[in-house]
Amino acid sequence: MREGKSKTQKKDALVRGDESPSNRRDSSLVNRECDSKEAGVDRLSVSFVVYDFDADGNNWDSYAQQHSQQRSRDGSLVETYSRQVEVVEGVEAFVGVRVITAKSRLAAVYGKVEFNPARVVDPDGYGLASVDETLGALSAAVVAAGCVLVPVRHDELSSFRIKRIDVARDFRFVMSPSALIRGLAPIPRNWARRNLVHADPSKHGAQTLMVGSGAGVVRLYDKFAETRGGVEPGTVR
Repeated sequence: MREGKSKTQKKDALVRGDESPSNRRDSSLVNRECDSKEAGVDRLSVSFVVYDFDADGNNWDSYAQQHSQQRSRDGSLVETYSRQVEVVEGVEAFVGVRVITAKSRLAAVYGKVEFNPARVVDPDGYGLASVDETLGALSAAVVAAGCVLVPVRHDELSSFRIKRIDVARDFRFVMSPSALIRGLAPIPRNWARRNLVHADPSKHGAQTLMVGSGAGVVRLYDKFAETRGGVEPGTVR
């Protein structure tokens, strides 16, 4: 009778890598011991009350106005300005202003800044920004936006309201990103109204699983394909 391997022999075989994955108890597509356990930020959008802004449309990339459907009653008008500003060399942030006028009187002016804090920290990299790095990048983006607007309290963090934040985590050493992404797609999720796998053209055709609802979306995609080889093969974000 053939004797089975002892626990020590099996452990040694796993370390050497000479045992078939199909014979291992854990044959998952992700190497858990090598996972990155660090989460970070790669998109941030904040709004705030504006103290002053440049009303010269020539200094903005776009301008639009929309009258209220009840204009005859309250005469409300919403004007929007938007443009890109450079935060650090090669990295831009979207800046917008929304001006609300009611009954021919200025009612409110709101500003918006949206950008990728990770690229402000490392313009040529593909990593994620920590919380501290994100706060520092936000300060830099608001300073850069100062060429066209000034927040009421630019030095007080509580004056900024988060409109969107993308928190991400990288999984490394994934044996087959496409198999992992396709395999996770059929799992039932009662809260998800959208559940699809597609080759995302905005990510250089990277295979992507998108799951979510109106409250938010989760994406899982092949980071190696998205960066065209800029990260290690088997990296999934």
